[in-house]
Amino acid sequence: MNFQAFNLDTASAKKADSEGSRISQTGKYVGKIIRFEFIQSQKGTQGVEIFFEDDDKNEANMSLWTFSADGTPIFGRDKVNALMACTMTKTLTPTEAQVEKYDFDLKAKIVQPVTVAQELANKRVGFLIQMEEYVNNAGEVKSKPTLVSSFQADTGLMAKEILDRKTSPEQLEKAYARLMKNGDKKVKQEQQSNGGGYGSNQSAPSGAGGATSDLDDDLPFACLDHRLV
Repeated sequence: MNFQAFNLDTASAKKADSEGSRISQTGKYVGKIIRFEFIQSQKGTQGVEIFFEDDDKNEANMSLWTFSADGTPIFGRDKVNALMACTMTKTLTPTEAQVEKYDFDLKAKIVQPVTVAQELANKRVGFLIQMEEYVNNAGEVKSKPTLVSSFQADTGLMAKEILDRKTSPEQLEKAYARLMKNGDKKVKQEQQSNGGGYGSNQSAPSGAGGATSDLDDDLPFACLDHRLV
């Protein structure tokens, strides 16, 4: 048997140290969605949690709050729709599933029932991610990745450009430059004194509703059925 010889590849060596790590820097990332999960806060606010893995195997999970307890759409809903456009996904169907998740009470991973959108599983996408400080229940300042914008992984096109049938990406580099100029989002002094905002506690969500408009004529990817889920 002929075995391969090794010559030191310094880039490969550095990559080995970072495999399986968490995304911890503000920046631009391309990878795939591992899981898209519907969540609900203790106060009834609905949202989603995106489990993302970049091409270097670094991971992040990011929450977007989409509907208030009374059903009013809030800021995260627009970001979910942008993500759908960038992945050419017309519908997200809440589907019951069993996944292994960390249980903070048991301090161990256990299989738990969740509600997911299977349509986005393993879909490739690009994200602009900003690290944001927050105050946990113990009053400690921690840092988490937050989703700023989505873009198409292979073209760099952002949602508005896709829906406007643009073929050349122009927005991404501007958005990326703006993100890097702003840097990490620091916690405000009053937040540090009073504790965090939306809690990190996430219970099993109720079913998400909402009628889907018949927008096939307005979607530039509506005819590309082989690329849709």
